[in-house]
Amino acid sequence: MSTETPPPAPAAQEPKPAPAPSPAIDAAVEDLRAAIRIAPIAPGEVFDHLFDMVVKAEGGYVDDPNDKGGATKFGVTRATLSAWLNRPATKEEVRALSIETAKEIFHDRFWRPIAGDKLPPEIAAYVFDMAVNSGPGAAAKLLQEAIKSVHKMELKTDGAIGPKTLTAIANVEPIELLEEVHARRSTFYAKLKAFDFFGLGWNRRIARLAVFAGRIIVSRALV
Repeated sequence: MSTETPPPAPAAQEPKPAPAPSPAIDAAVEDLRAAIRIAPIAPGEVFDHLFDMVVKAEGGYVDDPNDKGGATKFGVTRATLSAWLNRPATKEEVRALSIETAKEIFHDRFWRPIAGDKLPPEIAAYVFDMAVNSGPGAAAKLLQEAIKSVHKMELKTDGAIGPKTLTAIANVEPIELLEEVHARRSTFYAKLKAFDFFGLGWNRRIARLAVFAGRIIVSRALV
């Protein structure tokens, strides 16, 4: 009885070397980033970028009778400045507010309460901007409602962004959450009585946030 000799085992293949860095591809990525005016944003720089955006949207000193905030400069209302000073502020003090002091106020009163450093920067943009407009509590509640709508989960709408809210954000599809936050922010504005006076400006503001958020997402994909 004859036996067949088994075929030899195939020789182990050497792993393919990783492709060498391509200067052409790197250059193309940089060209794309420049074309859409994206600069990578380090985690510690997010607040600085958003502060500049909000100040641009808010402008300098105004005291519009149609704005219940009254005397305002750089988005800092007389009431906010009074809380910062621990005493009633005058309109003259609002008018004299420096950009440096405004930045301190924004970080202390609006950025820290929304846990801005712990949020994805594209989400932080919307929440921070709304905190300046409507207060940190209202901004946090809008975010929590958006999370529940997207994730279909139990989450207390308490206006405080803590560990449970941050964990929920980590388990939500980022683009879906961004879309929901954007839609709810637009709807929030549309329901305000002052929308007839400020609606166009508010919608422009949201549009700028959408562009900013998109740039962050694309920039991250290009890294």
